[in-house]
Amino acid sequence: MNTIPSRRMGLTIDRLLSQAIRSAGRRFYSERHSNLGHITTYLTTDGVPNLLQRPLLNEYLDAHITLRLLPTTHPYIPVLQGQGKYRASMNAIRLLATKFVLQDKAKLKIDKVITLLREEKTNYNCITSNDKLVIKWQSCNESDGSDKSVDSSGKDVELGQVRNVGEVDTSSPVFNHILNPTKNKLTSEIDYTRQPPRFVRGIFIFEFNEDNSRILVHTIDSVEMVDFDKRIQTDALASV
Repeated sequence: MNTIPSRRMGLTIDRLLSQAIRSAGRRFYSERHSNLGHITTYLTTDGVPNLLQRPLLNEYLDAHITLRLLPTTHPYIPVLQGQGKYRASMNAIRLLATKFVLQDKAKLKIDKVITLLREEKTNYNCITSNDKLVIKWQSCNESDGSDKSVDSSGKDVELGQVRNVGEVDTSSPVFNHILNPTKNKLTSEIDYTRQPPRFVRGIFIFEFNEDNSRILVHTIDSVEMVDFDKRIQTDALASV
């Protein structure tokens, strides 16, 4: 009976294994890039623009998703991990934004989208080497998608003072509520009567899991608030 020499058999097995590994690698690479396109489409067309109205879908959130708030200016703010904490804090942010900062029906307009593949170097504040999506956004009116605001009479208002959220006191009741909505309720310590800003801009950094099917890290950074404290004079106001 003919037998295959052990050396030749070893080479054959090595070749088969090598081919199988290369084939699996190609399939994973293809799946990873397909998932990246799919999740990018969701975030840019639905997820982020409507984030002030509804949360991101659970199917796109990793079970151990990490939420990072202002890590560049406030690296000491606790990092939140897990779907439960992520959703609770994002719901708190949504409530505060729509009730005390922006108009009830404000949306987020995307200014720029940057895809960063895992082999690319970046200056953005990230914590993994995985594929990433950077979205630069600003608030806008629901009706026309513009960043221009109007007062109750329909008159245009001008941009006033620009404030970086990095200057905000992170020991305030507002931040305490965001970090732990269940334990730290909104209290009378919050000044509801102040003139709120009407325009906000910043960046989201989404870091994905290994196959780009879910969001592993969501970073909110470089946030600025713009007060509309300089109204354009109308003829009626000018005559007073």
